[in-house]
Amino acid sequence: MRLAGTMTSAVLCLAVLLTPAVVSGSATSARPPAAPAEQAEQAGRWEVSATAANIRADHSTDAAIVGIAQRGDRVDLAESWTSPLGAQWREATVHRTGVTGWIHRSLITRHPLPDPGTADCFPDFCQDLAPLG
Repeated sequence: MRLAGTMTSAVLCLAVLLTPAVVSGSATSARPPAAPAEQAEQAGRWEVSATAANIRADHSTDAAIVGIAQRGDRVDLAESWTSPLGAQWREATVHRTGVTGWIHRSLITRHPLPDPGTADCFPDFCQDLAPLG
């Protein structure tokens, strides 16, 4: 009897942990517009900070790898997803290769937008800023 109670508790705990993932995963097609905080986080120049980063077909380490980004590769961010356990994933397009997929948030870093009129603004990057200003 004690084993049955332990098994029931284990199954219940697992169900509680997995339910948010199933619910949030089913609603991704009708995603609302990005919140102001998320839009502010996306602003700036994002690049790969790790030596290499797998670009995956979905926000999971089990998902197929669709490309690899290298340190310094510039990425454009789209959607974000956070697992029930707090793992953060970002949907990104790698400029160098054109590959779009999901990258773990710990593998990228954000650089603030430079002022287009300063020496800190590289010509190719400032050209990308022109439509924003």
